[in-house]
Amino acid sequence: MDTREVLGTSLQDIQEFMDIREKVETNIFDLRQTEDGEERYQKLLNFKEVLEKQCDMIEQRIKKIIAIREDTHYYYERVNQAIKKYEEEKAN
Repeated sequence: MDTREVLGTSLQDIQEFMDIREKVETNIFDLRQTEDGEERYQKLLNFKEVLEKQCDMIEQRIKKIIAIREDTHYYYERVNQAIKKYEEEKAN
């Protein structure tokens, strides 16, 4: 996995996240202004879709970061083992 893919964020990703964030805020405002039951229900369904999309985006990023953390930890342990082995050989 490419570290830049996880840690680097493209302009398109930022714009998409900002658009979703704006939709969340708009939906919250709209829901507070809506009293009609059926209209409110439809707005809730639309809001649910927006939130699902945002959650999916966040989950994908988290999974990528976890994969990099696991790779990094793996190599960290291997380097520590190599250092320990070298130091033990040097001591003998």
